Amino acid sequence: MEIKENNLVRLKIDTVINTDESIKENDFHLFEKLKKSIALRGQLKNIVVFEKENNVYECIEGNKTLKALKLLGFKEVFAINLGKLSSNEIDLIKIEVSRDYFMTDYVLIGKLLKKLKELKPLNELCNTIPYDVRQATNLVEMSDFDWEKFSQLKENENQVKLFSFDEEVTFEQKQDDNNIQTDLFNFI
Repeated sequence: MEIKENNLVRLKIDTVINTDESIKENDFHLFEKLKKSIALRGQLKNIVVFEKENNVYECIEGNKTLKALKLLGFKEVFAINLGKLSSNEIDLIKIEVSRDYFMTDYVLIGKLLKKLKELKPLNELCNTIPYDVRQATNLVEMSDFDWEKFSQLKENENQVKLFSFDEEVTFEQKQDDNNIQTDLFNFI
């Protein structure tokens, strides 16, 4: 396998166009949070582009970041330029970047939020993160959860029971606690 080094470039923003089809869903509230984050901290994630004709680039990944940068009046954008690509290569790359390869550690996010909420209220923190106040509160509470004890509370070989609010919730036990944490967060 040939290893291709990615070409990180700084491009004039008006030479980069958004793709016509985005794999990721549109969510107005999350987009507004992304805009606030970019306005506060600048571009934190590179976009991924390929070369079209006449020094024009099309965005494969980071379309919402690109849109926010344009709306905020940025003149340049940092991008990984993959060069000229066939339509099949473009389609494959769209799928490759459509989802993170690694699970998010929601317990760690909860611990970080717990620490940060000592400095700022959660509702302020939630202005620029991809969680609302209810989700952030649940993440903080999840960080206090006794995962060791939870793993020992098996009703049978494959299930663990939890009681949440007024309803009983059962989760399939997967290979590791990180999957259980993810299932729990998805329920929240």
